[in-house]
Amino acid sequence: MQADVSAIIPYFNAEKTIQRAIASIEKQTLKIKEVIIIDDGSENINPLNEILLRNTYSFELKIISLDKNSGASAARNAGINAASCQYIAFLDADDIWLPDKIATQYSTMILSGNVFSGHHYIHDITSTTAKKNSTYIRKIQTSRFIFGNPIATPTVMAKKDQFILFDESLTRMEDYKCWIENSLKNEILFIDSYLSAGFKPPLGSSGLSQSMQLMHNGCLTAIRKLKMENKIPFSYFLFASIFELIKYPLRCLRYNLKNIR
Repeated sequence: MQADVSAIIPYFNAEKTIQRAIASIEKQTLKIKEVIIIDDGSENINPLNEILLRNTYSFELKIISLDKNSGASAARNAGINAASCQYIAFLDADDIWLPDKIATQYSTMILSGNVFSGHHYIHDITSTTAKKNSTYIRKIQTSRFIFGNPIATPTVMAKKDQFILFDESLTRMEDYKCWIENSLKNEILFIDSYLSAGFKPPLGSSGLSQSMQLMHNGCLTAIRKLKMENKIPFSYFLFASIFELIKYPLRCLRYNLKNIR
């Protein structure tokens, strides 16, 4: 049996980690039908082809190449549009899925009839003890996003035909805006299980999360765009902006204190 799921993986010069990500999909207790890797204008596509095309997999592998580096939003949207399965699930090239991710999340969505779900994410699996999972499932209301983004991208599974695409004008916090837009349309389920993981701390790490200042600015931009597009009321815009303005210096203080130690 295979889950009717397409995995969407943006790729940019990630030849050192892509094999690990793909291996985590192969290790799923419930296999999926399709993996789509979107090369987002890498300097050299040959390493990706050499790494992946020499192997055989339990799923169909598609590699899409964009003409230029366009950002994660454009890459994910290209993958979604090319997906042939009923459900899509996101994975970054430097992250992994834990073995029961698909079996747990796919069955939850099928049984509930829900079209969007997320779960817990381990930021740095190399320095974290095993997390306890449970069968508890809760709903995330749109108002929850006022206090920040509770959903990491590699935890999301959604029904393709119900999914609102990423805003390609945003280079950071595009997932935050996307989740809010989707929550306005459909109910979001949150599974109380740790089913995906990364290999870097949440603060001050490399890649798109490197600069807390840029993340802060990206969050405010996303909130502002939602208001300009009349997708949230002024009260939501106001409270979300104020909370981010309060949270940012506290986040910086926490990071600085951690480095002092």
